[in-house]
Amino acid sequence: MTLLPYINAIYSLLLYGITGVFHRAVSSPMPFAVSIELTNHCNLQCPCCTTGSGILKRSKGFMDINTAEKIADSLKDYVLSANLYFQGEPMLHPQFFEIVEILKGLHGTISTNGHFLSRENCRKLAQSGLKKIIVSYDGVSQDTYSTYRKGGDINKVTEGIKCLAEEIKKRKRAPAIELLFLYGRHNGHEIKEAEAFARSVNALFSVKSMQVLNPEDIEQWIPPETRLSRYVKAGDFYELRRGPKRGCIRVWTTAVITWDGNVIPCCYDKDAVFTFGNLNDRPLHEIWNSKYRRSFISEVRKSRTLNKICSSCPQGLKLFFRPPK
Repeated sequence: MTLLPYINAIYSLLLYGITGVFHRAVSSPMPFAVSIELTNHCNLQCPCCTTGSGILKRSKGFMDINTAEKIADSLKDYVLSANLYFQGEPMLHPQFFEIVEILKGLHGTISTNGHFLSRENCRKLAQSGLKKIIVSYDGVSQDTYSTYRKGGDINKVTEGIKCLAEEIKKRKRAPAIELLFLYGRHNGHEIKEAEAFARSVNALFSVKSMQVLNPEDIEQWIPPETRLSRYVKAGDFYELRRGPKRGCIRVWTTAVITWDGNVIPCCYDKDAVFTFGNLNDRPLHEIWNSKYRRSFISEVRKSRTLNKICSSCPQGLKLFFRPPK
């Protein structure tokens, strides 16, 4: 990696601070982080996921190779890290490894539900040049795991992770493995065993609080530990914990690109309601500095209650935790 992405990141953060002081809407530097949706198809039906629950309103599809090439060309001199996922399961893409190779220079991370970790795929992942592979692992027994991961097979995932760890161990330069435990009321009793398994395969282990789509279901899913919940009880109801009232560093620094090339504000715009432009119609630098995007950022600077995605976003809150003792 050259120094250019680091210079871009430092300049971006400094300018964000300066514009916050003087309250001026200016063009931001190119993003130094990006989330790229390879597909919004998924093989599972997780009830608190927009895709898995079937409530995603926009069309489904797979990113075109040409779109991936445009992203790589646009961001190769600016980006420090890329999440090669947004909605859906990225490894469902029929040209998954080809796209990973195209985006190799962006220092990518994938997040997968772990159902496609065959021996051949694990070998390819180990030598892919990815920085990290995150695997959802929020249960060790089938009953617990499938309570949330509807349609999933914990035994298949477990064996896949073991296989991936073996392939990575063979190579000096290979991705890190991180097991992600989405912590809810249904699986807290298995968190220690999941953490022990992570240690056994030399994987990182992280715990993330749950987002619940339907307010009526919050009590069904959130754990009893208050600190591990995004929600706080207010009388007979639950409210989302509130972050800062204004401003958002992520919408300033991070691009989110859907499978069909739309550039959107952040990962909370699941249905791409606030699309700034499409990569297949305009170059990314034009979209990034467009009047619409500057106006959106200016609104967020004033208040995060002016649009639905920002008012319900947990940005600024702690979402990842150490496992409870």
